[in-house]
Amino acid sequence: MLINIVNLPFELVTVREIKVLGIGLGDPIESFPIQYVDTADPEVSYARRYQGDSIFRINTDETETEIPIATGMDEVRMYGGWLRSKGLAWHFADGKIDKFFIRAPHLDTLEVENLEDVLKKFGEPERRKMGRTGVELHYLSKRLKVAWSSKSKSIEHIGVGNFAVTPQTQIEDAAKGIFHVGGLRSVSISALDQFKVYRGLITGIPSAEMNDRILAGIVSRVKNRFPEYSAPYLIDPIRTSIETAHTDRFRKGESLPKYACVAQIDSIEPAKNEKSDGSGLVLIWFQEALAMPIAPPIQEEIERMDWEDHAIDYFY
Repeated sequence: MLINIVNLPFELVTVREIKVLGIGLGDPIESFPIQYVDTADPEVSYARRYQGDSIFRINTDETETEIPIATGMDEVRMYGGWLRSKGLAWHFADGKIDKFFIRAPHLDTLEVENLEDVLKKFGEPERRKMGRTGVELHYLSKRLKVAWSSKSKSIEHIGVGNFAVTPQTQIEDAAKGIFHVGGLRSVSISALDQFKVYRGLITGIPSAEMNDRILAGIVSRVKNRFPEYSAPYLIDPIRTSIETAHTDRFRKGESLPKYACVAQIDSIEPAKNEKSDGSGLVLIWFQEALAMPIAPPIQEEIERMDWEDHAIDYFY
């Protein structure tokens, strides 16, 4: 084993002092111990294929040329790219390391069994986002990223360097229907139906009593449509009082937002049964315009939702 991950100083304010194989962030490619390099993968646009620890350039006549590690390192120095070594990967930009990854088997000594163990070891993250198989915890002040896999119940990788999740990233996630519920759980919209609330109202104005009937009807229909789920989760809509003159009389009414939205929302993490493959629920909310995007107040309600209480577990 090239490193012992347990001994790395993750409690540091920054990760400037973390070095693997004697090198760390900002070090030049010339300081890299070439004897450890398995693969040098430059960021150039030629076609290539991978076989074992070798990279083959695909030439225009469809022949292949193996790229020697020394040649690959020269190109990484010139164009940027990756050097890899048995579960470790370093990214170079402008001839210097700007980030690196640590993967298994170097993470086996961390001895974490669940996400709670990860949080005890690394603390609460400043940002989180949905990853390929679970959730990514971003410690911006430490320039550290921890990717937790909900499938394998293990840390998939640890990233050191520039992995910042910006507010813009959070906005982009929301635009894709990805949210972070109750702190760290990532959930995503897998299906979305929308319709006008007053599509059958031709004349007159809606009233509070009419809106009560509309809400009860929507919840009932959704429950019948998705019997495998528990009761749908309803985000109470804003009700707006309206007044209008009609034949010398003022009529008081009440309106709901223009559109009703019904979404199936899923998480790759269980809600209650840790042996399940995932969890989900059906969500109902109302907003003035068609989604996407989802109205910001609704996004906030989704992120405050008690997922474990309302979602059901399922098995593939």
